[in-house]
Amino acid sequence: MNLDVIFATVVGVLAGLAVIGALAFALVWEWCAIRRTLANLDSREAGMSPPFVLRAGAGWHPSCSGECLVFSRI
Repeated sequence: MNLDVIFATVVGVLAGLAVIGALAFALVWEWCAIRRTLANLDSREAGMSPPFVLRAGAGWHPSCSGECLVFSRI
């Protein structure tokens, strides 16, 4: 077997594994995002506040003098 054929086979297998890994990562990412969205919807229906709320307060930007609306963790 020629050395360039072996090298091409190894590169092809590694590229295939990279594609499969990327697809698995994207699938898990989307699954977690769907679960997080459903959990937020369930908490809103149960009368609880969402994890992030929009409230008035001092923002992170220096030009904000207290009237900025910022997201804050409760």
